[in-house]
Amino acid sequence: MSPNTSFTKATLSYPVYAADFDPYNRGYLLVGGGGGEGRSGVPNKISLLDVSSRSTLDTVAEADLTSQEDAVMTLANLASKDGLITFSGINSSEKERVADNNQHLRAFQVAYPKKKSQGSKKSEKQSKGNISFLSKTSLFTSPKNEIVKKDNYQRLLRLSPAQKRDGGHKRIGAIATGLNPESELVVFNATSNAPSEADVIYRIHPKEGADVNDVDIYEPSEGHFNVAYCTDRQVFIYDIAYDFRNKRATSVTSSNEFVPAYTLPFPDVFKGGPRPTIKYLRWLTPTHLLLCCNLPQRKGAELLVLHTHPTGPGEVILKKKLPTRIKAAGGMDVCSLDADPETGARQVVVAIAGHDIAIHVWTLDYSGPKTDTISRFRSCTTLQDVHPLQMTKVVFSPFYSPWPPKSKNGSAPKRPGPQYLQLASTSLGNTVVVDTFSLTPVAPKKPYSRYVLSTQKSALVNTGVPLFVAGFALLVTLMLLQSYLDLQSGGVGESNIQLLPQGLRDAFAKMQPKLPPGAREPVVQDEQATSSVIVEEPTASSMIVDEQTATSAIVDAMPDIDAIVSEVPGA
Repeated sequence: MSPNTSFTKATLSYPVYAADFDPYNRGYLLVGGGGGEGRSGVPNKISLLDVSSRSTLDTVAEADLTSQEDAVMTLANLASKDGLITFSGINSSEKERVADNNQHLRAFQVAYPKKKSQGSKKSEKQSKGNISFLSKTSLFTSPKNEIVKKDNYQRLLRLSPAQKRDGGHKRIGAIATGLNPESELVVFNATSNAPSEADVIYRIHPKEGADVNDVDIYEPSEGHFNVAYCTDRQVFIYDIAYDFRNKRATSVTSSNEFVPAYTLPFPDVFKGGPRPTIKYLRWLTPTHLLLCCNLPQRKGAELLVLHTHPTGPGEVILKKKLPTRIKAAGGMDVCSLDADPETGARQVVVAIAGHDIAIHVWTLDYSGPKTDTISRFRSCTTLQDVHPLQMTKVVFSPFYSPWPPKSKNGSAPKRPGPQYLQLASTSLGNTVVVDTFSLTPVAPKKPYSRYVLSTQKSALVNTGVPLFVAGFALLVTLMLLQSYLDLQSGGVGESNIQLLPQGLRDAFAKMQPKLPPGAREPVVQDEQATSSVIVEEPTASSMIVDEQTATSAIVDAMPDIDAIVSEVPGA
């Protein structure tokens, strides 16, 4: 575990299938699950956990649900003034399902406990919160097959991300069926605590009844939503513009003109075998989707970054093969940290729950809308043996910039305190674990600096490079100072003050400057040989004798002209 990571753990009385944080990160986590219909001894419950402390994980509210209905399979939270409005996926009893009365979408009101006043005593107990039932409804089309009626359930529930706006923020939601050959994805208006048919924005029926494996929603501008979902082999994106006041969709991608945003390619003809399965997807930016694919026969998993295009299929621009110990991925979530106010650059944190009961965390860096590029995956940490049994859910807490709004008079803002990112995970072993990661500003001295999660490599660089530079500078300084002391003492090693170890001094003494290419070593003659050579000044007579001698030598070296002529035919 990374040194900047801490965790807390709680064990509940039921297996946990669903979890979601407060949308504005007010320090609470809602979880739900249970034993399902008719299983005595294993209750169905919804629990509110206080996650504001990094050392404890306390249950502050709990709702006991009937054992005559199914367990809580999905959860998603809307914020209210004093708590939450929670949507959940809970199947009605089998008898009601067969009678076409499966009211699968439930709503609960969650009231937070009152915070202790500053003057209260430490011994005073914290007040409890409250979870109360609000409504239940059915938004799916009733199945025609009797067997499907029994098995059909609300497999997926996803809300558009919350955003901090002065005038409030309205959100939409999406739910999808499971175990239904007539698969259906319903997009609805999530501003009501009792959604009805009038709140249904759009119904999507995948071709050939393919199951919807995952769904995610992005809001690039107010009232405009991108709904992405995946089947085993394909990814689809619907652009929806919705008028909340008049409760109608003003623009929806036409299904007649619709083409998949991405289709998994077939394997190499020589390799053969089945294609991978797209299990999870999440929006990274308005133009980038992250896909998590499980390879066939539990041979691993991989991450794909898909760059989408408004007029055609997208393209995979980045691929990450997960470690071989991950035989298959069992969950995925991402958290986009706050953006740079000038460039829009931000970091995205990715968590993958593996079937090895470990959580693997990576980061991606987005350059901003101007260049619209994504960096490579950087490993942050691996959380080993998080739960005793298989994990069912991983979810990040939302993160917003902690800096206050800019003042009109231009005064310097108050610097925020330490910032953290939380990651919750649940399991079939009744356990809930919340891991807390420390965040750091990119430029600590710069106001409104964005925050990032340091990776293993960046942490090593941040600590190792300064130490290396400081050590190298110290070594060079000692070398120069030692050379100066030796020079003052008359030669290398003559100084009484030795600043460097003997071995290091010997190594430096043996070092010779390298000659440039083509240069030769200088020839050093022996002093005795040089001194024994007497060089005489040339005289006029000696120069004449030398000239005559040279002329005679040239004449002697010339061939006999008569002999050469006699050898020529006809001469």
